This record gives sequence, structure tokens and C-alpha cells, in this order.
Amino acid sequence: MVSKKQNYRILSIKNNLIGIDRIVPIGNALDIDFNWDGYDLIRSLSRLVVIV
Repeated sequence: MVSKKQNYRILSIKNNLIGIDRIVPIGNALDIDFNWDGYDLIRSLSRLVVIV
């Protein structure tokens, strides 16, 4: 028996879908944490301003 996860993997490979990084359940695309897929979002989306 094939799981849902395996079904999505097979579907993306069969249809030659390139550029797909991750597949999440519907409605959960924005359920992310400060550390997302190995990226520190706070550091990635902000900058440090130093006034001397």
C-alpha cells in the first residue's frame, strides 16, 4: 500500500515537476517556525543597522 507522501512524490516525478522544494497539506503552507527548512528567518529577513 502506498502512503499519501509516496503518492505525491510519484506524482511530482511522473509529471516532471521541477522547482518543487516541499509539499505540505492544504492549509498548512504558512505554519512555519523561526527556523524553517534550515534557515533562520529572523536573520534572513532582517538587518542590523549600526550607527557610529
